[in-house]
Amino acid sequence: MGIAYECDERAGITITVWDGNVTPDDWRALVRGQDADPKWPTGPAFLGVLTTARGFSTFDESVVAEMREFYANRPKRLAKIRSATVADRGIETVGTLEQVVGKLGVRNIVFTDVRTACTWLGVDVEVVEAIVARLRSELRAEREPR
Repeated sequence: MGIAYECDERAGITITVWDGNVTPDDWRALVRGQDADPKWPTGPAFLGVLTTARGFSTFDESVVAEMREFYANRPKRLAKIRSATVADRGIETVGTLEQVVGKLGVRNIVFTDVRTACTWLGVDVEVVEAIVARLRSELRAEREPR
């Protein structure tokens, strides 16, 4: 379905939600928006929620290299970020994340639920859950036939 993000300055977090079948072009659209957003990333916490995402098999080595390059070229924007990901423990998702984030010097911990990730990040779980639900709903509404 796609990828959406929000920077919440009050909570000190950037939340990215991947939902449904995601493609490398969805990721490219995401980073074009992030790159143009002076608030991105709002930190010190970063949370990626991928529990309902599918399609990582389309992220081949060339796309993974492109992802690493994009984030590696923004070291000041990613300095001192604490990163957590909420994902199924499937090899496909976790392997792709480790290939991208692991080489950037950003510590990313993979959790299976938002509450535990929020505790580790030190952010308000209710605020985060509300943002995740809204972003997921918006992504799904965009993909519904009219």
